[in-house]
Amino acid sequence: MKRIIKLSLVTALALSTSALASTVEGTITAYSYDVEDKQIQKDVALTLKVSHKVNDIISMNATVVSIDPFGATNTIQEKGSITTEANIVATYAKTTLKSGRQYIESPMFTSFDWLMKPVAYQANALINKSINNTTLIAVDAKTMAGNTDMEFTTLKDKNRAYGIVYANDNDYSAHAWYYN
Repeated sequence: MKRIIKLSLVTALALSTSALASTVEGTITAYSYDVEDKQIQKDVALTLKVSHKVNDIISMNATVVSIDPFGATNTIQEKGSITTEANIVATYAKTTLKSGRQYIESPMFTSFDWLMKPVAYQANALINKSINNTTLIAVDAKTMAGNTDMEFTTLKDKNRAYGIVYANDNDYSAHAWYYN
Protein backbone atom coordinates (compact mmCIF):
# COMPACT_ATOMS: atom_id res chain seq x y z
CA MET A 1 0.00 0.00 0.00
CA LYS A 2 2.83 2.42 0.79
CA ARG A 3 4.38 1.92 -2.63
CA ILE A 4 1.11 2.88 -4.32
CA ILE A 5 1.02 6.09 -2.28
CA LYS A 6 4.64 6.90 -3.15
CA LEU A 7 3.96 6.31 -6.83
CA SER A 8 0.87 8.51 -6.66
CA LEU A 9 2.87 11.35 -5.11
CA VAL A 10 5.55 11.07 -7.79
CA THR A 11 2.88 11.02 -10.51
CA ALA A 12 1.19 14.09 -9.02
CA LEU A 13 4.53 15.88 -8.88
CA ALA A 14 5.27 15.03 -12.51
CA LEU A 15 1.84 16.20 -13.65
CA SER A 16 1.96 19.43 -11.65
CA THR A 17 5.46 20.36 -12.85
CA SER A 18 4.80 19.54 -16.51
CA ALA A 19 2.63 22.65 -16.80
CA LEU A 20 5.49 24.85 -15.55
CA ALA A 21 8.61 23.14 -16.88
CA SER A 22 10.07 22.80 -20.32
CA THR A 23 10.96 19.15 -19.80
CA VAL A 24 9.94 16.39 -17.39
CA GLU A 25 11.64 13.00 -17.73
CA GLY A 26 11.30 9.86 -15.67
CA THR A 27 13.14 6.54 -15.72
CA ILE A 28 12.98 3.31 -13.75
CA THR A 29 16.19 1.30 -13.31
CA ALA A 30 16.39 -2.21 -11.86
CA TYR A 31 19.64 -3.81 -10.75
CA SER A 32 20.31 -7.41 -9.75
CA TYR A 33 23.80 -8.60 -8.95
CA ASP A 34 24.58 -12.22 -8.10
CA VAL A 35 27.91 -12.71 -6.38
CA GLU A 36 29.12 -16.29 -6.37
CA ASP A 37 28.25 -18.07 -3.08
CA LYS A 38 26.45 -14.98 -1.74
CA GLN A 39 22.93 -13.62 -1.77
CA ILE A 40 21.64 -11.72 -4.78
CA GLN A 41 21.80 -7.95 -4.40
CA LYS A 42 18.85 -6.01 -5.83
CA ASP A 43 17.69 -2.41 -6.09
CA VAL A 44 15.12 -0.47 -8.09
CA ALA A 45 15.41 3.28 -8.70
CA LEU A 46 12.93 5.87 -9.93
CA THR A 47 14.55 8.99 -11.38
CA LEU A 48 12.57 12.16 -12.05
CA LYS A 49 14.25 15.05 -13.87
CA VAL A 50 12.70 18.48 -14.32
CA SER A 51 14.28 21.20 -16.49
CA HIS A 52 12.85 24.68 -16.88
CA LYS A 53 14.05 27.47 -19.15
CA VAL A 54 13.27 30.75 -17.35
CA ASN A 55 14.38 32.93 -20.29
CA ASP A 56 17.06 32.98 -23.00
CA ILE A 57 19.80 33.34 -20.36
CA ILE A 58 18.70 31.37 -17.27
CA SER A 59 17.54 27.77 -16.84
CA MET A 60 17.04 25.50 -13.82
CA ASN A 61 17.44 21.74 -13.40
CA ALA A 62 16.41 19.31 -10.67
CA THR A 63 16.80 15.53 -10.51
CA VAL A 64 15.52 13.32 -7.70
CA VAL A 65 16.46 9.64 -7.40
CA SER A 66 14.47 7.30 -5.12
CA ILE A 67 15.86 3.84 -4.40
CA ASP A 68 14.03 0.83 -2.92
CA PRO A 69 15.26 -2.78 -2.51
CA PHE A 70 11.67 -4.12 -2.75
CA GLY A 71 12.05 -6.47 0.19
CA ALA A 72 15.62 -7.60 -0.50
CA THR A 73 17.85 -7.73 2.57
CA ASN A 74 21.13 -7.61 0.68
CA THR A 75 21.16 -4.33 -1.25
CA ILE A 76 23.77 -2.38 -3.14
CA GLN A 77 22.97 0.91 -1.46
CA GLU A 78 20.72 2.48 1.13
CA LYS A 79 16.99 2.91 0.63
CA GLY A 80 15.85 6.51 0.27
CA SER A 81 15.72 9.55 -1.96
CA ILE A 82 18.33 12.13 -2.91
CA THR A 83 18.30 15.26 -5.03
CA THR A 84 21.33 14.74 -7.27
CA GLU A 85 20.76 17.84 -9.39
CA ALA A 86 19.44 21.21 -8.23
CA ASN A 87 21.15 23.96 -10.16
CA ILE A 88 20.82 27.24 -11.99
CA VAL A 89 22.50 27.69 -15.36
CA ALA A 90 23.17 31.17 -16.74
CA THR A 91 24.50 31.60 -20.27
CA TYR A 92 25.50 34.93 -21.77
CA ALA A 93 27.26 35.19 -25.12
CA LYS A 94 29.60 32.16 -25.11
CA THR A 95 30.04 31.85 -21.34
CA THR A 96 28.01 29.58 -19.06
CA LEU A 97 27.92 29.52 -15.25
CA LYS A 98 26.39 26.44 -13.62
CA SER A 99 25.91 26.59 -9.86
CA GLY A 100 24.49 23.98 -7.47
CA ARG A 101 24.22 20.20 -7.48
CA GLN A 102 25.28 18.87 -10.85
CA TYR A 103 26.91 16.14 -12.89
CA ILE A 104 30.46 16.88 -14.06
CA GLU A 105 32.40 15.19 -16.85
CA SER A 106 36.20 15.51 -16.78
CA PRO A 107 39.02 13.00 -16.37
CA MET A 108 39.11 13.46 -12.55
CA PHE A 109 35.66 14.85 -11.67
CA THR A 110 33.33 12.38 -13.29
CA SER A 111 29.65 11.56 -12.97
CA PHE A 112 29.85 7.98 -14.25
CA ASP A 113 26.60 6.12 -13.86
CA TRP A 114 27.06 2.38 -13.38
CA LEU A 115 24.63 1.65 -10.54
CA MET A 116 21.38 3.35 -9.58
CA LYS A 117 22.48 6.97 -9.93
CA PRO A 118 25.40 9.03 -11.24
CA VAL A 119 27.99 10.67 -9.01
CA ALA A 120 26.83 14.22 -8.23
CA TYR A 121 28.72 17.28 -6.98
CA GLN A 122 27.76 20.53 -5.26
CA ALA A 123 29.89 22.83 -7.38
CA ASN A 124 30.29 25.97 -9.44
CA ALA A 125 31.38 25.48 -13.04
CA LEU A 126 32.37 28.18 -15.52
CA ILE A 127 32.48 27.19 -19.20
CA ASN A 128 33.60 29.47 -22.05
CA LYS A 129 33.52 28.73 -25.79
CA SER A 130 34.76 32.09 -27.15
CA ILE A 131 37.73 30.51 -28.95
CA ASN A 132 36.81 28.52 -32.08
CA ASN A 133 36.77 24.70 -31.42
CA THR A 134 37.99 25.31 -27.84
CA THR A 135 36.23 25.07 -24.49
CA LEU A 136 37.70 26.56 -21.32
CA ILE A 137 36.42 25.05 -18.06
CA ALA A 138 36.85 25.93 -14.38
CA VAL A 139 35.18 23.85 -11.63
CA ASP A 140 35.12 24.36 -7.86
CA ALA A 141 33.48 21.40 -6.06
CA LYS A 142 32.49 21.51 -2.37
CA THR A 143 30.58 18.25 -1.74
CA MET A 144 29.97 14.92 -3.49
CA ALA A 145 27.48 12.04 -3.45
CA GLY A 146 28.96 8.87 -4.95
CA ASN A 147 27.11 6.09 -6.81
CA THR A 148 25.98 4.40 -3.60
CA ASP A 149 25.72 7.48 -1.34
CA MET A 150 22.31 8.80 -0.32
CA GLU A 151 23.68 12.07 1.01
CA PHE A 152 26.35 14.61 0.08
CA THR A 153 29.62 14.66 2.02
CA THR A 154 32.09 17.53 2.26
CA LEU A 155 35.22 17.11 0.16
CA LYS A 156 38.58 17.68 1.85
CA ASP A 157 40.84 20.56 0.86
CA LYS A 158 40.31 22.45 -2.38
CA ASN A 159 38.73 20.50 -5.22
CA ARG A 160 39.19 22.54 -8.34
CA ALA A 161 39.72 21.65 -11.97
CA TYR A 162 40.81 23.84 -14.86
CA GLY A 163 40.59 22.46 -18.36
CA ILE A 164 41.07 23.29 -22.00
CA VAL A 165 39.33 21.03 -24.51
CA TYR A 166 40.03 21.34 -28.23
CA ALA A 167 37.78 19.47 -30.65
CA ASN A 168 38.04 19.72 -34.43
CA ASP A 169 34.81 18.70 -36.22
CA ASN A 170 34.72 15.37 -34.33
CA ASP A 171 37.95 14.28 -36.09
CA TYR A 172 40.02 14.48 -32.91
CA SER A 173 40.11 16.18 -29.56
CA ALA A 174 42.80 17.17 -27.11
CA HIS A 175 42.41 17.82 -23.38
CA ALA A 176 44.66 19.59 -20.91
CA TRP A 177 43.61 19.61 -17.23
CA TYR A 178 45.02 20.92 -13.99
CA TYR A 179 43.55 19.67 -10.70
CA ASN A 180 44.01 21.24 -7.28
